[in-house]
Amino acid sequence: MALLSGVKVTLSGREFTLPPLTLGALKKIGDKISILSEMSTVPTPEQIDAMCQIILSSVNRNYPEVTQDELLELIDLGNLKSVFEAVLGASGIVRSNDVGEIVNP
Repeated sequence: MALLSGVKVTLSGREFTLPPLTLGALKKIGDKISILSEMSTVPTPEQIDAMCQIILSSVNRNYPEVTQDELLELIDLGNLKSVFEAVLGASGIVRSNDVGEIVNP
């Protein structure tokens, strides 16, 4: 299966291409984004769940075998912000100059 284009990130030594969220995914998880507007330096369990659902929606477009439990082990506090911003940036929700490399596989 050819990968959808997106932002390339490395998680625990594995490279992933994270495509934009679909409209269907955004409709399902859009309310999760508002939960994150109150985030402090250390996310709450509810905010971690929200970020994981948003990131997983992107990851599963190219890697449907990745589970939420696996994703929770791939992402750590060192890469959480950049991975989350990569997904939002690829989706046009936020734009940052430091979200990863945009690739067309």
